[in-house]
Amino acid sequence: MKIIWDLLTIVKAILKRVITIKDDLKYPFGFLLTREKFNNKYNWHEFSINEELTLYYSNSNEFFELQYNKSQIIVLGYFFDIRNGDLSKNAIIKNLIMSRQSNYNDFLENLSYLSGRFLLILNANEEIRLFHDVAGLKAVCYYKGKGRLVIGSHDTLINEAMEHKLKKLYNNPKEVSFSSHTRFESVEKLIPNMSLEITTAKIERYYPVGKYSVRSKEEIRRELISYLNETVKWLNKSNYKLLLSLTGGGDSKMSLAILKPLIHRLETFTYLKDTTNESNFVKKTFQNDKEIVDSIVNNLNLNHKFIEISSDESTDLSVIETIKHNVFSNHHYNLANDYYRIYGGENYLHIRSSALFNIGKYIFPFESINVEDWDVETIAKYVQKWTNIEDEADNNKHVSNLLDYAQLENFYNYNPLELLFLSYRLIQWHGGVVGESDIAFDTILLLNARKIVDLILSYPIEDRHKNKLFVELIDQLWPILNYWDINSPNNLQSKYLSTASQLKKYKKINSNLSGLSELGLKLIKTSSTQPERIYQKITNGGFLFKFSNNNIKKKESYELYINFLNYDVREGLQFKLRFYYNNPNGRDKITVKSNLFKKPRDIIDLYGEHVFQIDKLSEQKDLYINIEHHSPSSLASWVNASRLWIGDFKFVN
Repeated sequence: MKIIWDLLTIVKAILKRVITIKDDLKYPFGFLLTREKFNNKYNWHEFSINEELTLYYSNSNEFFELQYNKSQIIVLGYFFDIRNGDLSKNAIIKNLIMSRQSNYNDFLENLSYLSGRFLLILNANEEIRLFHDVAGLKAVCYYKGKGRLVIGSHDTLINEAMEHKLKKLYNNPKEVSFSSHTRFESVEKLIPNMSLEITTAKIERYYPVGKYSVRSKEEIRRELISYLNETVKWLNKSNYKLLLSLTGGGDSKMSLAILKPLIHRLETFTYLKDTTNESNFVKKTFQNDKEIVDSIVNNLNLNHKFIEISSDESTDLSVIETIKHNVFSNHHYNLANDYYRIYGGENYLHIRSSALFNIGKYIFPFESINVEDWDVETIAKYVQKWTNIEDEADNNKHVSNLLDYAQLENFYNYNPLELLFLSYRLIQWHGGVVGESDIAFDTILLLNARKIVDLILSYPIEDRHKNKLFVELIDQLWPILNYWDINSPNNLQSKYLSTASQLKKYKKINSNLSGLSELGLKLIKTSSTQPERIYQKITNGGFLFKFSNNNIKKKESYELYINFLNYDVREGLQFKLRFYYNNPNGRDKITVKSNLFKKPRDIIDLYGEHVFQIDKLSEQKDLYINIEHHSPSSLASWVNASRLWIGDFKFVN
C-alpha cells in the first residue's frame, strides 16, 4: 500500500506542475509567423502578409506597419534611430523603405543605426526578409523541415503550433550554451547579424561584411557619446518607467553615467541573496556590491532599493513553472519571480548593463590579443569554457560548425572571438537572462545598435581589456562615478592614502635597494657575460625582461636579483611575476630556477600571473630568478617565450 501511495503522490505532484503553468504568463512578447492555421487561444492580434503568411502577436508587443511605393516594413517591438532620438517611427521606417528601394547596402547602413528590441520584417522586391536587433533581445526561433517554415518567439510556442510533435533533444541549458540550438529537433535560433528569408528559408550574414574603419580613439568616443545622448533623448520621450539594475561593477556605472540627464526619473535596484552556504568568493562579491552601491546611492541621492531574492519556499510555483516553459535557461528563476511580484504590470523598462558591455572590455585572455593567424583550433581553445565540450577534437568540430552556420569564413580585421560572442553567447546566456524576466518588464541595452557595436569593436583591444574605454567615457559623461573602484570597496580616497603610505615606505628603504633605483631590482648575470644582451623595460607598474636579440645560445640564461640585506624595516614585500609562454610544443625548452620554488620549473607550467609575498624582509635571503634556454635559436618567438615581468610591488605588514 505504501508503494501505491507514494506513486499517487508523485503523480499528483506531476499533475500539479502541469496544471499550475499560467497561461496568462506564457510567451511574453510572443509572436508566431506561419502559413498554417494556428489555434489562437491566447487571443493575439493577427496580421496578414501578402495573403499567404499570418503574423500572430501578443498584446505586449508594440506593432508598427508602413507601406510605401509597393514596399512594406513591419516592426514588432520598440525601436529608435540613434542619430536622432526625436525621429518618429513613421520617418524612420519610411527612410528604411526608401533606402531599400535605392540600394540594399544603403538599407543595411540605415538599419545599423536602429536601436531597441525588435523584429523587423522587410517585404520588398518579391522577398520577405527578417532582421532583429544586434543583441538578439527579440529572440527569433524557426522550424525548418519537411517543406515547412514556422517562425516564433519561443521554441515551445513553435512546438505548440506543430501540435507538440517535435522531438525534445536537450534537457540542460549547458548543452546548448554556445550554439544556435533550442530544446527541440530542427528548431534553431536566428543568431544576431543574420537575416532569414521566408521564401527560400535561407539565412544570410549582413554584418560584418567588410573591414571596420580605423579611427582615432577621440573620434570614436565622440561619436559614441553623440549616439548615447540621442538614446537618452528617446528614453526621456518614452512613457516607460525607467529601471536600472545597479552593481559594484564598471558596466552599471557606465549605464548610470549615460543616464545622468534622466537621474530625476530613474529608479535603481540591486539584488542580494543569502550567501550563508556560498563560497567566500560569492560572499565577498555580494558584500562588495552592497558596500559600493550603498556609497554611490548615498552620495548621488538615487531612488534605490535592495531586493533580497526569495527562497524556494516563498516563490509562486506556477510562476516558476511558466518561466521554465517559456525559456531554456538557468539564471535565477526566483529572482524573475521577484521581478514579477515587485515590478510586473507597471510598464517598467529594465535597463541592463550586460551582454554588449562585455565587448567594451574584451573579456578574453590577454594573450589572445596578439594572435595574428586564427584557425579553428585556436578559436576553440578560447571559447571552450562556453561550449562545455571537454574533448579537444569534439570541441574543434563544434566550433567549426559554429563558424559555418554563422557564415564567418572571413573575419576581416575583427577579432573572431568577439564575433562568435555576438553570435552565440548573446542568444543563449543573455537571451535566457532576459527571457526569464520578460514576465515582469521589457528590457533595453543602451549599446544595442550595430553602429555602436562597430565603434566599440574598432576601439583598441588593449585599451578595452584594461577597461580604459568605459573609464574614459565615464570621465566625459559623469566623472564622479570614477571615484568608486570596480568591484572593490576601494575608492580614489582610499587608494590615494594607500599610495601615499607606500611612497613613504619606498623612500625609507630606497637608499638600501641595489640595482634599479625604483624598486631595487638588479640583473646580476647572464651566462654570456654580456649584460647588454638583456632588454629591460619599465612597464605596467613593473619591469619586463627578455633577451635583446634572436641569437640565443644553448644553455644561455639571464638572472634577476633582489638584495634584501641591510633593510631597516620588518615589513613584508608582495609582488607579482608574469610569464607569457604556453605552447605545449615548447616543453623542456626553457627552465626557470628560483628560491621562490622548491625545484626548477618548466616555463610552460608557470604561464600567467603569480602573486608572491616575502615576510620580514630584513630576515630574508636574497631573491633570484634564473631563466635558461636549453636549445639555440634565432627565432624572435623564442625571445618572447622567455619574457619575464615582475612588478606591482607592495609592502605589507
